[in-house]
Amino acid sequence: MAARMMGTRLHGIDAAAVTDVQFAEVQRQLARHAVIVLPDQRMDSAALVAFSRRFGPLEVSLFKNSYTDETFPEITILSNVKVDGKQIGATQFGETWHTDFHFFERCGYATLLYGIEVPPVGSDTLFADMAAAYRALDPDLRARVDAVPRVLHAFRLRYPDQRLTPEQLARVPDIYHPLVRTHPHTGEECLFLGNLPTVFPDGISAADGQALMAELFAFSTQERFVYRHQWTAGDLLIWDNMSTLHMATPYDYEQHRRHVLRTSVIGERPWHAKAMAAQ
Repeated sequence: MAARMMGTRLHGIDAAAVTDVQFAEVQRQLARHAVIVLPDQRMDSAALVAFSRRFGPLEVSLFKNSYTDETFPEITILSNVKVDGKQIGATQFGETWHTDFHFFERCGYATLLYGIEVPPVGSDTLFADMAAAYRALDPDLRARVDAVPRVLHAFRLRYPDQRLTPEQLARVPDIYHPLVRTHPHTGEECLFLGNLPTVFPDGISAADGQALMAELFAFSTQERFVYRHQWTAGDLLIWDNMSTLHMATPYDYEQHRRHVLRTSVIGERPWHAKAMAAQ
């Protein structure tokens, strides 16, 4: 498959009334570009959930009832807006490089963000291309990566200061995934890094493993691999978690309002074709 250009805009599609032909094009462009934007959307929560479900089953946040929509628990509210003095969503959320739902057996496929209110400056969303990063590894680093049989993903370490309930922990036991995964739609090999404080390569010491992961995060988030989305109200942003890392950037939380809705589509368990063939 030819090297892709990450990020594209699709005009003329109303996500609240999308046709089968239009949705097939959305899926094709998502596989081709990893990040797509449908601008000028006008949709309510029900329409967002209905459109998101066309990609597959939706995940419900571990933190349900903290900042999830009461009527549509598939929606996570990202907002600094207060109603009757109460914050209605999560303000600082996802401001480090990560992949959504890497800590589940079936990891995240697509994530959708719908911007209802967005700040005039700041709050950009950044994406790093994990297929391009893997292709660009030098021979020494690639050999070190390919020698890692699997990586432990331990969600319990992501929020060390936040006590998780037994029910929450039961949903996210420690799990192993490959460090390189084969994209099921494109056949590309992609780094699968998760979130730095929570991932530990198997077969080497914890210190060496964290050093390797830190090196891979630093390498794969170089500017040459990164696409930046600058928000406009009405944007529906969709990305492929199977081949990207992403992060939010800060904004002036006191001066500007932000109100964004998020849904996440469940994917499949990561696998690596070459590793499976070698077994």
